[in-house]
This record gives sequence, C-alpha cells and structure tokens, in this order.
Amino acid sequence: MLTRFVRTALLALLLVPAAQVAAAAAATSGAPIEINAIASLTGYAAFLGAGTTQAITAAEMALNAEGGVNGRPIKFVVHDDQSQAQQDVQILNDLAARHVPVIVGPGLVSACGAMLPLLSNGPVDLCFSTGAHPPAGSYQFVMGVPSQDQIAASLRYLRQRGLRKFALIIPNDATGQDAGRVIDSVFALPENKELSIVDRQYFSPADTSVSAQIARIRGSGAQALIAWATGAPFGTILHGIQEVGLDVPVLGGAGNVTYATLAAYASLLPPNTFFPTYPALVAPESIQDRGVRRAVTALRTAYAPLGMQPDLAAIPWDAAHIIVAAYRKYGDGLTAAQMRDFVTSLRYTGAFGAFDYQAHPQGGLGTNTALVVRYDKDQKTFVAVSKMGGEPR
Repeated sequence: MLTRFVRTALLALLLVPAAQVAAAAAATSGAPIEINAIASLTGYAAFLGAGTTQAITAAEMALNAEGGVNGRPIKFVVHDDQSQAQQDVQILNDLAARHVPVIVGPGLVSACGAMLPLLSNGPVDLCFSTGAHPPAGSYQFVMGVPSQDQIAASLRYLRQRGLRKFALIIPNDATGQDAGRVIDSVFALPENKELSIVDRQYFSPADTSVSAQIARIRGSGAQALIAWATGAPFGTILHGIQEVGLDVPVLGGAGNVTYATLAAYASLLPPNTFFPTYPALVAPESIQDRGVRRAVTALRTAYAPLGMQPDLAAIPWDAAHIIVAAYRKYGDGLTAAQMRDFVTSLRYTGAFGAFDYQAHPQGGLGTNTALVVRYDKDQKTFVAVSKMGGEPR
C-alpha cells in the first residue's frame, strides 16, 4: 500500500497544469530517451522516495521544455526498491543486463554500498546518500556533500557560536558506526582542536526510548548534542530530549531535512535544532554564490506548479541535468565509460552547489557548499543560519 507521503506526491503530479505538460511536449519529438532511477517509493524510507518523484517530474518537464536531448524527449523510469538493499541489487542486475549507461539513485547508504561491488564495468550510479564512500575511479558518484564535510561545516558554525563540549548519540548499526568514525575524523581536524566529545551514547534503531541515554548526556556537561540519526531513530531521540528536558543546541542528521520528516516531528523539535544541508533548500537571496542562486531560482520555479518547495529529496534535479548534458554531448549512444569520464571531469553549477569532481573525486561537493539551517515550524520552511561553509550569518 502506498504511504501517505507517496500518495500526496502522486496527487500533486496529477495537478500539474496541462498547459505546462503540453509546452514541454511541443519542445521535443520522437521516441523518448529513457533514464532509469531507483527510489524508495514504499517501505520505511518512502518519505524520501516521494520527494524523489517530485524532483524527477520537475526536472523532466523543465529539460523537455528546453528541447530534451537534441530535440528528443527524455523520460525517467522510476524503480521502487521498497527501502531494501537486496531490491537495489536485483534492479541493478536487471538494468546492467540491458547495458544502460547510468542510474539515478538510490538514496540509502546501505543500498549504495550494496550496489558498489557490482559496478566494476558500469553502469554509472549517481547515488544520493552522502554517507556513501565510493573509491576514486569507480562507476559510483555521490550527488551531495559527503557527511564529513557536512559535519565540518556544522562544527564550524557551532564552534564560532562559542560551543566547545559535545555529546554524541548515534545508532549502533553499521551506518551509525560509520557515522561515528566520520565524526571522530572531523573532531581531529586542527581547526577543531579546542572541541571535545564529553559523552557518547548508542542505541538500537529499533529502540522505542533513549531517555536513559539522554539523561546521562544531561549530566555530562555537554554544551551541544550531535544526534546523527535519520527518520524514526531521530524521532526517538527527540522524544528522549523532551522527556528528559535536555536544553542544549541539537545538530540533527542531514537526512532529516525533508518537509515530510520535520512536519511529523515539529512538536518535538527543540528551538535550537540545526541541520547541515544545501543551498536549494533556502531562499535564493540568502545564497552568496550568484551561479548557485540562479540555479536555485530555476529549481523553485520548476517546483511552483507542484505547489511545493524543494527539500533534500530534490537532489535528482541536478543529477538529471548532468545526465542530459552528457547525452547532449555523446548522443543517444552514450556508454557507461563515457558517462564516467564525463562526470569525472565535470564542473557544474547546480541548485545543490557548484559541483567539481576534479577537486572532490566521486563527490563533487565539499565543505564550502554545505550550510546550516533551522526549520521554522510556523512558516514550515528552512532558514539559513550560516553562510555556505558554516560561518554564522
């Protein structure tokens, strides 16, 4: 059964004005070039998949209105991985057998990790999970700021606000363990030599309460809490913070920056809750880089007919533009090797930042792209509290 979030997204797509669809169709002709995407339309990560379909639809219409690929339309084919990594592997095997050159998604770190060993000869995978760490030269690329750069920008913001002592609470699964190693590496940077982690707490993603852990954090003397979890586990942490009455700034995991997630937890969010994220989520006038500001404006214009604002799940927008640029260069005979070479040397200014895969191999974006936001519960929007790179505004 489709989740409420997915049903809402699909309803919004049905309400796109017919005139806009007709205009896009008039700009292109002939058989469409299919681009395959993987998203979690069902399962526990459907809150991300719903936004992915919105971004793909907006990008498809915008790119076709611009003429598609040399006059031919593009068409995205979205495959549901049901929020299960084994489904991603099955979908990848089916697509690889058809020799598709590129795949958009998936959005979960476990899914991207499961696919990586199978990509030795392509297709190119533009993964959305910033927790993925594909090796240089591989066929997998991350479409976002890596988690270590997100945390680095966030600590810069909190450090310049005078905070020095931090507590950490993370899940005890493989994803949480990886996050712990990344966080430790950022604290070890010379710029963070005055910072310390005074308490570490762990919990199972299946736990329904972390009040005991939060109580220990309250007694640790921590001035801020890093709650690096996403979705339901993040909600469990918020419940614990409320139950215990912990009153310190909270840095939440970047994967929570969707309207669906934060609307669900709005009543639990402490007033000083911050998240690292991308320029695409904030008002264009708050972005310093002119090129990125123009790209964000274009994204928001494309989202307007959907009656929505872009959030983290809009990242397929930039991926779609990069793929179409490759098709425009190489034609509809684009190969996986050509696509990999194209991305490896790419410099592209998008709504999520200025991608430079030469400076940031396999990642494209770095610390100077990330910015810190808070969620305005009353206005239901994201507000930038830092400049790009993390310096307070």
